[in-house]
Amino acid sequence: MWGLKFIIKGITNIEEAKQKLYTRETRLGGYTSCETLFYDKAGAQSIVLVFTATSESDLFVGPASDSLQKDVEHISTQVVGARGFAGSNEEYVVKLAHFIRLYFPEEKDEHLFLLDEKVKEKLNNNVINVQSFCKEIDNIDSRILALCPKKRQFD
Repeated sequence: MWGLKFIIKGITNIEEAKQKLYTRETRLGGYTSCETLFYDKAGAQSIVLVFTATSESDLFVGPASDSLQKDVEHISTQVVGARGFAGSNEEYVVKLAHFIRLYFPEEKDEHLFLLDEKVKEKLNNNVINVQSFCKEIDNIDSRILALCPKKRQFD
């Protein structure tokens, strides 16, 4: 399992960030939260706040069948055209898959990559959406690289 740890400094900034996350992820998104240990690639530990979707949420799609292909088909149908409080769901899937491929090339997340392909396939009729995602991804990559000159600096 992979993740990124964001460090926020200062009590006021930490509390403000937590409040915004709880509102977006828990109250609006139906996620649960917990603190857990995070291990970076060097093995250093820290406590992080994690948000997880559960079947108790009305927004939870969950597994549709015992078949990965059927699940991806079902989930991609739900994703395309859906919009949450933080943006479009297809944008989230495309950007997440791009990020994992770029910064964690050794990760072979079959479910995510199949979902990414299926979402792009379904968006194929609307080429403008895919092109705008690609332009925005390039802009995000530039901002990330400006902050972290070494491409693989992420934990």
